[in-house]
Amino acid sequence: MKCDCVKLIKFICGQSTFSIPVYQREYVWGEKECKKLLDDIIEVGKKSNNNDVTHFIGSVVYTEINEKDQFHEYSLIDGQQRLTTIILLYAALWSAAKKRGDNSNADRIFDTYLENKYAPNDYKRKLKPTDNNKEALDYVLKKYMDEPQNDIAQTQIYSNFKIFLDKIKDENIWKTIDVGIGRLEIAQMKLEKGDNDQRIFESLNATGVDLSQGDLIRNYILLGLDCDTQKDIYELYWQKIQTNTCDEREMNKEKKNRISEFFLRYLQYINRTKDIKENDVFNKFKEYLEANDIKGKDKVTKLFKEITLYSDGFNYFINPYKDNVPKNISKHLGYIKKLQFTVSYIFLMPVYVDYRKDRIDENIFVEVLELLQSYRWRRFIATGSRVGAFPSSQQLDIMIKLYTDAKLDTNIDKSEYVSNIAKVLLNHTDKRGVNAFPTDEQIRDVLTDKNIYAIRDELRHYLFERLGRKIDNEGNVNYDKLTTEHIFPKTPKPDWHNGQNEITAKELEEMNKLKNTLGNLTPLASEKNISLSNNSFHDKQKCYKTSIPLTNQLGNIPKWDKDAIEKRTAALTDVFINVWKRPTLTLTDIAEQNNSTSLTEHYNTINVKSIDTHVYKINTKQAEWQGQPISGNYFSELYVNIIQKAITDHPNVFTSDLKKRLKITDQAPDNCNYQKLNNNGFVATTSDTKTKIKRLKTLISALEQAGFSVSCKLCVSEKTRQDITNELHPLINE
Repeated sequence: MKCDCVKLIKFICGQSTFSIPVYQREYVWGEKECKKLLDDIIEVGKKSNNNDVTHFIGSVVYTEINEKDQFHEYSLIDGQQRLTTIILLYAALWSAAKKRGDNSNADRIFDTYLENKYAPNDYKRKLKPTDNNKEALDYVLKKYMDEPQNDIAQTQIYSNFKIFLDKIKDENIWKTIDVGIGRLEIAQMKLEKGDNDQRIFESLNATGVDLSQGDLIRNYILLGLDCDTQKDIYELYWQKIQTNTCDEREMNKEKKNRISEFFLRYLQYINRTKDIKENDVFNKFKEYLEANDIKGKDKVTKLFKEITLYSDGFNYFINPYKDNVPKNISKHLGYIKKLQFTVSYIFLMPVYVDYRKDRIDENIFVEVLELLQSYRWRRFIATGSRVGAFPSSQQLDIMIKLYTDAKLDTNIDKSEYVSNIAKVLLNHTDKRGVNAFPTDEQIRDVLTDKNIYAIRDELRHYLFERLGRKIDNEGNVNYDKLTTEHIFPKTPKPDWHNGQNEITAKELEEMNKLKNTLGNLTPLASEKNISLSNNSFHDKQKCYKTSIPLTNQLGNIPKWDKDAIEKRTAALTDVFINVWKRPTLTLTDIAEQNNSTSLTEHYNTINVKSIDTHVYKINTKQAEWQGQPISGNYFSELYVNIIQKAITDHPNVFTSDLKKRLKITDQAPDNCNYQKLNNNGFVATTSDTKTKIKRLKTLISALEQAGFSVSCKLCVSEKTRQDITNELHPLINE
């Protein structure tokens, strides 16, 4: 590499043209940078006429790419911002001289610093910007000016040209600037064959204005290719990746561009690791290329073709409301975005690729999105210890490995696609050994007294929207614009209970404890919410007659008291469980998960027949039925699987009387308190442990009366066995 310090005008005026490679970032200097440079030039231009007066403005790194008839084309590796700005300043000097009739200076500047007068067409311009800036530069270098079109007027090229043009209307300033530019110095660095241009580029940018991780990846990849391949890769793939990773609804410019986040998620997926930070994406990407020997036109093209497809999916996720996204997918991706479940993009990108390649259809894609919402939202409701907090570190681990853990990268039938994902999510436990996909029972327990009002507004909007659309999906309600109304006010007036005289002071105190729970909250338009204030329930009901399903129901309730709050909480919890469904494992799934035919060597077993019905809670997930293993993610699911096994083995024993006693129905009930059996109806699941044990005993008795020998044992830990035997009765059947 040759490096020396030269006058800028000498560097520019040679028989050369400077091309901005496609991998370089946009021309981004604005008014602030232009003003600083211009002030420096004017200051140095005003100094006494002394050849030793100079001003250093930085380095320019370049490499030769073409030569024709003694004219040279150089590719700018570093320095495009300052060199482009100097060219624009010269363009303004030329234009100003032309307008005042100073043709001598105008021609000198144009033929020396803006164009190579006698060069072939490809070498005519001193600066050849990227295609998106070429039209704007062509415009400012026209010899006859007219008003620019809007797309040109909005470019940084034209904006900076106008800034300079406005500053140099005075002829004296014009002369000072002309002198000042002549005193600028640069460090020119010409790369020779064998120089590691990628390494040099990285070193230069390490001390300059920070480039994004995406910029560094683009530069690193394209810098190692010939010019034609650079152009092809950039135009066919990179421009689309750049467009795909732009959040179109984000107004904050820094947050709008999400290309670094995209590459982070892509690398986390292909490397199956979370040990990548967003500020280290470029280095990890380089390591990936080197480890897989990805270099040269063919391999790079193949890689970028794949990355572009993944970026199409990323664009779906961050811009779910675009017209090209199918309506149902759009709706659920919008919900995923509201939940800020960005780590799911790691898993969803290959799922999207499967969708694009017709491995799965739209319905399966939507099922996957609904399953992810259920997992995310149930975890938040059941385990979020802080307002709006998601325990995300473990979810990141799951999302990184979910695609392969679910065997979606194998040749599975699409009918297994969603169930395989469900099995992985259901089998995952947190650091405490607790299942990470909260059960219906856990959700019911939490929602009884959970402070829903403390949840962030956008998450409450999501909650109310999905509950409301389950009740009435035909409504056209914008839940994001609604506020949250306390039916029983946060600060009730002393006479709030007027019209409900039977409500005691003690009950009002109990209602106050429930004021922020699900049953006492409802979505309402802001103006109505303000007008209702702390009015009585009777007065409020007039405004509850609205198109909002959750709120409209309140108009028919005669009285609002503690019982009404609890009933509404229970009713909305039923809807919650039906919206954010928790999948269940089939008997086939359970058999696949258990490698042994007997569980007795791992657990203590308790014969169901010997368990006293005063036992209110058993936290077992496994059992033996006739010596064969059965399991579930919680006791209620285990209970259902035992019933399913019994009805499969002995269907004739299940008379209408027995079904009635076991709460089994043939038709799907209206509420969510029943679990579907495989082609054998629905069984109630809302009863407590005591009742479930009692019903299992009823089942065993019916089978024995029919002449069958039955063995049904629950598998529990030694501690659970001791707790039962020590605190209640000697329940183990010796």
